[in-house]
Amino acid sequence: MKNTFTILSVILIALNTINAQPYQSLFGDSTVAWKIVTGNLGGTGTDLLYTSDDTIINSFQYKKIISSSSYVTCISDGLHGGVREDTLLGKVWYYSFCDTIERLIMDISLAVGDSFYLGY
Repeated sequence: MKNTFTILSVILIALNTINAQPYQSLFGDSTVAWKIVTGNLGGTGTDLLYTSDDTIINSFQYKKIISSSSYVTCISDGLHGGVREDTLLGKVWYYSFCDTIERLIMDISLAVGDSFYLGY
């Protein structure tokens, strides 16, 4: 009986000290793709954005974002920018290769009443 109590106590203490990843990765295990609506004076349409290989920008690791529509990019080959995530904080940033600015685009850790800038 005393042995069972000791084993149970060790397991409960171990479970309390284990820190799990609070948010799942946006990228998963493979390539991720998004269909988005685009629009300008010529009308609207859809574009396919997908992740490519990794790159390092300002000491951060990003996934490259490629567009199926080359007319909306500022760099050849459909390259838009990069996306990085912090799964511990629940935040995602986008780095644009057009204006070299990093923007917070997702914050899952927000609570009711928190403010968040939406736009560009």
